[in-house]
Amino acid sequence: MNNIQLNPAFIPFSSFLKRLPTYGEAHNLLNSNEGHFFMEERGLALRIDYFGPSHNQLSSNAPISTGASRCWKHAHQLKNLNIQCPTPLGYIETQHEKGLISFYISHHEPAKFNLRDILLSEHEDRELIIENYLFFLENSLQKNEVIHQHFDGTETHIHYRNGAYEFSLNKMVDLNFGQKFRLKEAIACLPPIDRPVEKMN
Repeated sequence: MNNIQLNPAFIPFSSFLKRLPTYGEAHNLLNSNEGHFFMEERGLALRIDYFGPSHNQLSSNAPISTGASRCWKHAHQLKNLNIQCPTPLGYIETQHEKGLISFYISHHEPAKFNLRDILLSEHEDRELIIENYLFFLENSLQKNEVIHQHFDGTETHIHYRNGAYEFSLNKMVDLNFGQKFRLKEAIACLPPIDRPVEKMN
């Protein structure tokens, strides 16, 4: 079984997706539950996320839900909410001797740093970035009821574009939509910052 979904712009790469299990084997991923690697195909920088059988749910009463298909769905939901994330390019679900495995492909967009790096650093713009992030957290994530299940700062990439800091969400498989959260609780998951959490709610 090969189930493939593609971004229309990525259709010329369809044969590449069928080779992903071979690449996954070469990167020693298929013995693990999940992982990722980076590669370049025809000049395009790619991030490939692998999900083993425990991430891929089979049910006779519901459609197959795989780690890769959830990444694909979540990335498009973020795009519809105007929240930045790496461009989704496609995914493949395929049967392997280990069970159902899946690969999610997105455009690799290297970030200047992630939020955790900033919180633990003495970067000259640290306070400005934290201020901007709190605005993003409240007005983009909280307002749209987007929650990251493993919220520790590494899932938020920071880009510097046109003189401003912008935030991009990664680790698509760990997102939840339609759930409210308290700002204080979200910040409490992060590494320590200088201002008391109680004053940020």
